[in-house]
Amino acid sequence: CYRPEPAMPSFGAEQAVQRHFPELVRREVDTVLLELGAGVDIFEREDLLREATGGLDHLLADLRSSNPGLGIEVQSWRPGEGAGQASSSYIGRDVRAYLMQVIF
Repeated sequence: CYRPEPAMPSFGAEQAVQRHFPELVRREVDTVLLELGAGVDIFEREDLLREATGGLDHLLADLRSSNPGLGIEVQSWRPGEGAGQASSSYIGRDVRAYLMQVIF
């Protein structure tokens, strides 16, 4: 994790953020990238993504149930319960890469 030196201008900014928003500073972000290979037909996309994200959903559900009170936020291209806030900015320009960020 990058930490600015005390003589750097960003050091004061980091201190201010820690002072005013301590709950945000301690958060961790894990990123999952799902990418369709060159040989995968784009029409198979939905089934493949559903299968891959189903496993991730189960993993997150297990994590939530075994760690009550742990705040988990998901940001991705998917709408719906447990999937977080949907955004097309989580889809690659070639529509073959899909990003999911899990924030603890």
